[in-house]
Amino acid sequence: MRSLIEPLLKPVEIMSLRPTQMTVGMAEVERKRHSWTKRAETDGASFLGNHMIPCVIGPKETMWVVDHHHLALSLHLEGVKHVL
Repeated sequence: MRSLIEPLLKPVEIMSLRPTQMTVGMAEVERKRHSWTKRAETDGASFLGNHMIPCVIGPKETMWVVDHHHLALSLHLEGVKHVL
C-alpha cells in the first residue's frame, strides 16, 4: 500500500524560494504586478491566502518553486516578504 504525504502549508520568506524555471516572461510579471498593486490594500491578505506558491522541499530544506513563478517574482518585486 502506498503512503500519502500531506502537503505542508506555512508562511515562508519569499527570498528563501528557488525557481525550477530558469526564465519568466516579464510582460506577464508586469501584468501580475499591476494586478497586485490594485488589490494589495483592499484584499491583499485574502488574495495571498488563496494563491499559494507550490514548492517541493529539496536537500538542505531548500524550497523549489514548481508553479506560479510569475506571481512569486511579481510579489517579490512589489516588496512582499512572505508567501504561503
